[in-house]
Amino acid sequence: MNAKLPQKNTEDLTAHILNIAAIHFSEKGFSGARVDEIAKEAGVNKSSMYYRVGDKKALYHSVIFNMITQMVDTAATRINHANSPADKLKAYIHTLADLILGQPHFAPLMLREIASGGTNMSTDTLKAMNQMKGLAKTILEEGHEAGIFRESNYALVHIIIVSTFNLIAAGTPIRERLSALTDTETCLSENPELPYEKLVNDMTNFVFCALKTNK
Repeated sequence: MNAKLPQKNTEDLTAHILNIAAIHFSEKGFSGARVDEIAKEAGVNKSSMYYRVGDKKALYHSVIFNMITQMVDTAATRINHANSPADKLKAYIHTLADLILGQPHFAPLMLREIASGGTNMSTDTLKAMNQMKGLAKTILEEGHEAGIFRESNYALVHIIIVSTFNLIAAGTPIRERLSALTDTETCLSENPELPYEKLVNDMTNFVFCALKTNK
C-alpha cells in the first residue's frame, strides 16, 4: 500500500518523498534501494520525483543532508537561547539525542556511510557535519575560558556523544535478543528500550564529569 500522499504544497510533498526514501535507504543501503519502489510508495511517478528531488544520488544526498542540517539548525537555535557554557553543552547533547534517537533512519544511514568511508556523502553534507563539530568547539572553548571546562579535544568529545547515540539507536534489535536470554551470565540487558530521559541525563553527566575543572 502506498504511503498517504500529502495534499498541501510542494515543500510537503518533497518532505514526504524524502521520508519514504530515508526508510528505503536505511533498510537497503544506497545500492539496494530502488527509485521506482520509493516513488511507488511515495505515491508519485518517477518523472515527478526526479523533477522535485533529482536522480537516485541526489535523492540520497538530500535525505542525509536534510537530517544533518536539521540537527545543526536545531542545535544552533537551542544554544543561542542558552546563557552559560554548561547550558549550551546540555543543549548540544540533547539535540544530538533528539535527532539521532528520534529519527529511526538516521543511525542505520550514518553507520552504513561510516563503514563505507562516506562513499556516497556529498561535500555539502560533510560541510554540515563540520558545522556541528564547530558548535562543540565554540562551546568547549567558551567553557574553558570561563574556567568551567578543562582544555579538551572537541572533535573527540563530539565523536563520543554521536557514536554512543548512534550505537544505542542501531542496537535495539540486539538488546531485544539479549533481553530474551534466560541465562543470567549471558543476559547483558534486561531492558531493550532504554529510558530516554535517563539515557540523555547519564550522557550529560558523563561528559560534564570528564570536562569539568577541579576548581
